[in-house]
Amino acid sequence: MDENTVIEKTIKYLGSRGWIIKEKHLGHEHKVDIKAFHPVNRRYYYIEAKGDPKKASKSAEAQEENYFISAIGEIVLRIQSKKASLYGIALPESYEHKLKKVHKEVRKRLNLHFLIVRKNGKVNDIH
Repeated sequence: MDENTVIEKTIKYLGSRGWIIKEKHLGHEHKVDIKAFHPVNRRYYYIEAKGDPKKASKSAEAQEENYFISAIGEIVLRIQSKKASLYGIALPESYEHKLKKVHKEVRKRLNLHFLIVRKNGKVNDIH
């Protein structure tokens, strides 16, 4: 699943839960991929997204690891002191096994969510 598909499916998921998309950036812009706002709880949600490496890549597994680490770094650098914000990383289901690398207590302290996008379009929010 490519990054743009991950973004689009994540946006659909957020919309079904009352989030309003304020910004979305497809491709490789140097901005957060998704910025959403929830009008009821008045929170912002900042989400970085990554897709699967190209299948033709000789080192797809190493590239996937680099994408995962890059997504964590990108979102951590965006974290502000505002407690009313959520931060997330949207990934294809193929990355799910990597989540155990980020301890639950770290996710809790950073208010960091992992949005796992399934091939069928369902999104699991793990925090």
